[in-house]
Amino acid sequence: VEIIATPKPMSLKAEYVDYSADYRREGNTVVVTRRLDFHNPGAVCSPEMFRALQPTLEAMIHDLGSQVIVQKS
Repeated sequence: VEIIATPKPMSLKAEYVDYSADYRREGNTVVVTRRLDFHNPGAVCSPEMFRALQPTLEAMIHDLGSQVIVQKS
């Protein structure tokens, strides 16, 4: 198969979350590197913290569903 497209790299920074994703081609292989750092000051998230993080979490979920497009050579 031939790799036609890969997702764009992304980086998200929020008050408690740092997330990055990188997609690179190495020959006919796609190497995916993702990193998540969660800096929670307590043992659990408060409802307010969860609501504040919701847009960042949704962007992360969207990235996790990203696709590599291939076509038969």
